[in-house]
Amino acid sequence: MRSLIIPLLATAATVVAIGAHGADVLPPNANLKADGLPPIPAELAVKVAPYTEFKPATAVSWHPQKRELVVARRAGNTTQLHRVAAPGAELAQLTDYAEPVREGGWWPKAPSVLVFARDTGGNEQQQVYRLDADAREPVLLTDAARRHDIAGITHARDRLLVGSTDLDKTGRREDPTVDLMLVDPLDPAKRQKLATLPGTGWGEGALPPRLLPDGPLRQSHRQRAFRGGRRTLCARPQP
Repeated sequence: MRSLIIPLLATAATVVAIGAHGADVLPPNANLKADGLPPIPAELAVKVAPYTEFKPATAVSWHPQKRELVVARRAGNTTQLHRVAAPGAELAQLTDYAEPVREGGWWPKAPSVLVFARDTGGNEQQQVYRLDADAREPVLLTDAARRHDIAGITHARDRLLVGSTDLDKTGRREDPTVDLMLVDPLDPAKRQKLATLPGTGWGEGALPPRLLPDGPLRQSHRQRAFRGGRRTLCARPQP
């Protein structure tokens, strides 16, 4: 009985306008067979509605010059990036796409430029984009034929560390690899390859953000998720 009442109430919570139409009870969804359930008052549905509309906000990044924050919060049906200009200020939506955008931030060398990552149509083939000031459409910074993940930023705050992986549409790839690259969002054509790593277990977040020293030698730590081990990589940029 309780397992049927819960989905009924969840559906009811989305129909806030029921009370305005004067209905006394909430009719069951056409796809739900309600056998032996008592009528659910429309007034109850209206009272429950606020408790099903939570929109938690997740802190994503700070503005490089101002005391502002970029947060991820649901807008409509997807999570998008928003700007918080001051404590308690209204959120200003920065991205507005059919696909969710959960990570990104203002680029330190051009604070009016937003850099973020998302996929297309739920294909899980994440790409990195640049959204210029007052622009509606973003600029693709990475190769659409590969999947990319943002792994960190240099201490000089002028380049991203990006992990790039071949797309495996057949499921038959025996020796997958991950390329580590430095990418300048303002000039993506000048990307620099650091190393090619074996396997695909170099999980997201394994490289600590903003811990890449500048200069010819860079050291990073990666944890292989499926092995539980830890490796240290020292790599010089490849031409």
